[in-house]
Amino acid sequence: MNPSLDWLQINDLLFGAAGVIGLALLALAAASMARGSQSWGARLLAGGAVLLLLTRVHVMASPHLLTPQVLANLGWRVTSILFTLPPLMLTVGLVAVVWGVWACGRELRRVS
Repeated sequence: MNPSLDWLQINDLLFGAAGVIGLALLALAAASMARGSQSWGARLLAGGAVLLLLTRVHVMASPHLLTPQVLANLGWRVTSILFTLPPLMLTVGLVAVVWGVWACGRELRRVS
């Protein structure tokens, strides 16, 4: 295997932690903006950022928590929901962030 890919695979936890910290900072900034401005766009942006953070934590934790034994005990319906949930959460979170940024920009243009 390529040495660069080996290095990325070894330091996966470091990159995952950096992603979680970055998304947490984004969620905190969006929540602070939503609290200060009281606009629906800022609240939508904050909700989308929190959903992206939850998705990242779910994706990082699921290989450790959802072992094959646990998945076998949960059944096929719950297992299919658990594998369908991250793409759905990611899609909704990204839509909320983009829509929130659009709404905040529209509100700023209207105010000025």
